[in-house]
Amino acid sequence: MNMKTVFLFTLMMLFCLTACVQKDSSYDDFEIALVGSTRSVHITGYTGSKNVVRIPSHIHGVTVTTIEGMAIAGCSIRSVNLPHTITLIGSSAFTGCRNLTKVTFARSDTTIDSIDAFPGDLHEKYASGGAGTYTRSRRQEVWKKR
Repeated sequence: MNMKTVFLFTLMMLFCLTACVQKDSSYDDFEIALVGSTRSVHITGYTGSKNVVRIPSHIHGVTVTTIEGMAIAGCSIRSVNLPHTITLIGSSAFTGCRNLTKVTFARSDTTIDSIDAFPGDLHEKYASGGAGTYTRSRRQEVWKKR
């Protein structure tokens, strides 16, 4: 083989490997995406039926940093624990989760992309209260920090 053929073959292999690494996948009850050069995992969906959900901080040794918009929307979960690695919660990520009555944030500087990321006024309460556990009664829109 000549040098040009070897170079093109190598380039093609690198492209294929990159495409495979970034392919959407699943882990436990989560749909995930491995994101580019930052080598981080984004939660893109939830298919489970658990009442209490613990978002993993790492999946296969890669840091989970983001819950994408609409990722967990409409689920029947009651409680979610967000690890210290979550830096972004996308728009409407938990919208429509009417049974959600407890959310625990491990860090104070997670960006919540929009006011409708969670049911009720949790966006506002977290912005002023930071890390901790927030609860509400099932039929109320008002969250309280414990």
